[in-house]
Amino acid sequence: MVAKELGAEVSDSDFLFFHKAIRKELDALHRSAMAFATGKRTDIRPLLERYHFLRSIYKHHSNAEDEVIFPALDIRVKNVAQTYSLEHKGETNLFDHLFELLNSNAKDDESFLRELASCTGALQTSVSQHMAKEEEQLMT
Repeated sequence: MVAKELGAEVSDSDFLFFHKAIRKELDALHRSAMAFATGKRTDIRPLLERYHFLRSIYKHHSNAEDEVIFPALDIRVKNVAQTYSLEHKGETNLFDHLFELLNSNAKDDESFLRELASCTGALQTSVSQHMAKEEEQLMT
C-alpha cells in the first residue's frame, strides 16, 4: 500500500510480479549451478548469462526500492529503510562473490563446484527472505 501512499504508478500487483520474476530467476540460477556442479552440464556460459540477467534486474529493482519505496515505508516504520538497504548491500556482496567464482580459473576444482552451489543457494535464500519481509511490510 506504500505505492498508493506515494501516488506512484507502481501497483501492489506490479511489485509482487517483480518479486515473483526474481524468485523464478533465482531458482533457475541455482538449478543451473547445481547442474554444473554435479556434472550434468559442462558449459558454464548459460549460467553466466543467467547471472548477468538476474544481477541487472536485481540491481534496478533494489535501486528503485532504495530511492522510492523504502523512504516512504520509513515514515510508517522507523529505521526499516536502513535495515533493508543494509540487506541490499549484503545481497550485493553475494552477487559479487558469485561473479568472482564464475570468472575464476578453478572451474574444474571440486571445492569450486561446492562453493558455486553453496553461493547460489545462499543468494536464493537471502533474497527470497528479504523479499518476503518487504512484501509483509508493504502490503499491510
